[in-house]
Amino acid sequence: MESKLWAVVKIRSEINAKPDACRTFRLLNLGSKHSCTIVPAGQRRMLNLVNDFVAFGPISAEFAEKLLAKRGRLAGDKKVGNPKEIIAQLMEGKSLKSTGVKPYIRLHPPTGGYKGSIKKPFVLGGVLGQREDIEKLLEKMM
Repeated sequence: MESKLWAVVKIRSEINAKPDACRTFRLLNLGSKHSCTIVPAGQRRMLNLVNDFVAFGPISAEFAEKLLAKRGRLAGDKKVGNPKEIIAQLMEGKSLKSTGVKPYIRLHPPTGGYKGSIKKPFVLGGVLGQREDIEKLLEKMM
């Protein structure tokens, strides 16, 4: 079964990026490095525009609950009370912002550093682009 939720983590700054990539960062609510958002799997075209600056991949609903419970915040910087309810709304197609959660999740730099260059795609031994093990990276950043 294909995952309906994808995690997108901003790895590099958008300095010298094309205007379309900068606009996509605003639409994805990714302002600073090490910020993350959860998007529906159908936004592949948007992710292709920022492929050189982010790491993204499918996540399970259980991992999304864990991520929201640990690092997700409501308005007023309060912790998320019931992450299962929010994940159910995300699976229906709603955005993080419409569920009452802040539209981004702040993360730490990964413990032990990145395994590879932050300037190369994942398929060439780097960090950027689509990856199937995004949950491992997020686990290191929580």
